[in-house]
Amino acid sequence: MDKQQILEIIEKMHLRKGDSLRAFVPGENVPAPTLPVVRPDEKARISGIIRIPKGSSVYGIEQDGRIVSWAAAWVPDKHGIRQITVETDRNYRGHGYAAECLKALARDINEPLLYLCEQNNTASAKTAQKAGFVEVDYQ
Repeated sequence: MDKQQILEIIEKMHLRKGDSLRAFVPGENVPAPTLPVVRPDEKARISGIIRIPKGSSVYGIEQDGRIVSWAAAWVPDKHGIRQITVETDRNYRGHGYAAECLKALARDINEPLLYLCEQNNTASAKTAQKAGFVEVDYQ
């Protein structure tokens, strides 16, 4: 998907100038994860997730018998975009786990992915960039 197609989709999603969101998409050469990333099943204990919606793809880092960091690509929306959510248990932050999960997700999913974060959430933006995602300027 080229930048113009991404910009058209972002416009359809009604993201406009002045919105406080930053948008990222996987870059051309997303690096391979350097840590073991798992694909938890529906019964896995995942910090922050009550249940995994059908059709979603989740990649996680397991520590101490549970998933402590994860990235999920939700079911494609009406524009065919799979929005991404990441989360890391606060006791496990600062190890690059979320970026590793994002790398696995981006390398395995062939559908358009979109990572959104608040403008002032620099940690989230750095995670996306560390995983090989590039920011799309729709402003």
